[in-house]
Amino acid sequence: MKLLNKKTSTIKAELLDAGITLGEKPFVKELFYNLETLVITLDPDISGKTLRVVFDTVRGFRCLDEGDLLDFWADEFIQKNWLFEITAGGWLDQEEKRDGFI
Repeated sequence: MKLLNKKTSTIKAELLDAGITLGEKPFVKELFYNLETLVITLDPDISGKTLRVVFDTVRGFRCLDEGDLLDFWADEFIQKNWLFEITAGGWLDQEEKRDGFI
């Protein structure tokens, strides 16, 4: 799947099957990061459920307000799904172009 970001380039992403569909108004309840692991706790807007998404061996992450991602919200596929792996053209590709990035 390709997502077009007008300000950078085409982002390539794969939809990941989390085995759950979110409700109408899910939200991030908590972020935890300890230099090795990133844990995102979500309220999926499903009665009695809490989700934890765990990323191991994290090199970095960004936490943005959804308003900073408006370029992507026009894509109906993004609106109907929630967990993707960015395979090309994402944040790391953008940062690697900067002088001084290791």
